[in-house]
Amino acid sequence: MKKLYPVMAVMLIVILAFSGAVGANDDDNDNDASPVAVESVSLDLSSLTLVVGDSQTVTATISPEGATNQNIDWSSSNTGVATVSANSPATITAVAPGTATVTATTDDGGLTADIEVTVSAAAAQATPPTGGMQASSMAIIGAVLALGAVFGLKLFKAEL
Repeated sequence: MKKLYPVMAVMLIVILAFSGAVGANDDDNDNDASPVAVESVSLDLSSLTLVVGDSQTVTATISPEGATNQNIDWSSSNTGVATVSANSPATITAVAPGTATVTATTDDGGLTADIEVTVSAAAAQATPPTGGMQASSMAIIGAVLALGAVFGLKLFKAEL
């Protein structure tokens, strides 16, 4: 049995070497993968028109999909007109009439994508007239009654 120990030891070493447990080449190990750089960034909208107080969500897409660093910084060229949230997807909020450019910038490589934002004033609400009939309505009624009197028409039937 002692004569078999060296043979068994050699067999064990051969089996372990071919199974990758001992002396395996680490070149094929995925844990040593190189970082994947960002090649481009794009937005789902190129322009946007909002009314003061409205908001819109904008999504940025980084290419390639498997890029290691997917972080994006958002900014507005004029926060007095439009603000943008820091998270992705970003929310653009209209603050005042005017124009602004919202920019998405990748942390990896500083690549950018822009959206032009135009903000208009909120539409003024029509207010109903107060205080009863307007003068123009009263003038029309007066003219109709006068014509009726001139031509002898009974426009209203009065019963007493």
